[in-house]
Amino acid sequence: VKETYVIAPTTLPSGSYRIRQMVNGKSYSLTVKEKPSKTEAMKLITAKIDKPVKTSLMTVEMACKAYIDAKANILSPTTYKEYVATARRLPEAFKKERIINITSLDVQKVVNDYAARLSPKTVANYTNFIFSVLKAQEIDIKFPKLPQRIKKTPYIPTEQDIQAVLSQIKGTEHEIAIMLCCFGLRRSEVCALTVDDLDGNKLTINKAKVKDVNNKWVIKTTKTVDSTRTIIIPDDLADRIREKGYIYKYIPGSICRALERAEKEAGIPKCLTLWRMADSYHATHDSFNFFLCTGKTEYIFSIKEKDTN
Repeated sequence: VKETYVIAPTTLPSGSYRIRQMVNGKSYSLTVKEKPSKTEAMKLITAKIDKPVKTSLMTVEMACKAYIDAKANILSPTTYKEYVATARRLPEAFKKERIINITSLDVQKVVNDYAARLSPKTVANYTNFIFSVLKAQEIDIKFPKLPQRIKKTPYIPTEQDIQAVLSQIKGTEHEIAIMLCCFGLRRSEVCALTVDDLDGNKLTINKAKVKDVNNKWVIKTTKTVDSTRTIIIPDDLADRIREKGYIYKYIPGSICRALERAEKEAGIPKCLTLWRMADSYHATHDSFNFFLCTGKTEYIFSIKEKDTN
């Protein structure tokens, strides 16, 4: 005979309500947005307990696959690959556990294991993936405690530093690519550009070069609908692109590596990251803005064309 009773709903910090039911000493819980009546609470929690046997036998590994497959058609190739890799890297013992038996303590142990060898940001990404998978299977457990992010004091580049970097990239295969990144383009967008995308000094961005699920480089649409856009670039830069006959023949990672080499050759610490500022960039004919960031701090330098010669 089942001994069952519903514990009164408790209010969570988010404003939602948690319903718990004890059945033969085992606790089941469910989170809802609005406070239910006793009858509603009983119906909701009972429906969860009486889930199909298929779900109760599902392992974490099976749940991860089901979650990824359900989103396969709407995920970008990069995100899809990241999800697959994240699922593959979960601890073997954790992957074999039945998902209905997963507890907060189980997830916390996985987080602790990750925290010993991975960065706080990576740990957070892995944990969010695990919880998305659990949520998709209506598993309601407490979110674990994550490692605190380490606040770093970045090196603040001076305008002289930026000029030194620009000097190092001048005349190289990477110069135009880095210049275009200064206009708010993603590296993947730069690598997908062709001369046909240039009309006068107007440059249309409507595609990106990314790796597909088979790890092959492909050309696809931009990351979001708003990413498809047309920008104005200096006439001199547009003329140089037409004279060259192409924009960039390498992969996105090559742009960052070229910037890192320029930093080293310029004698400044590795601190610069090309920053996407497509929505706020305003181009002019006689200057361009060089957007850089160190950590979460953004630096904007306005460099006149004559200063880059």
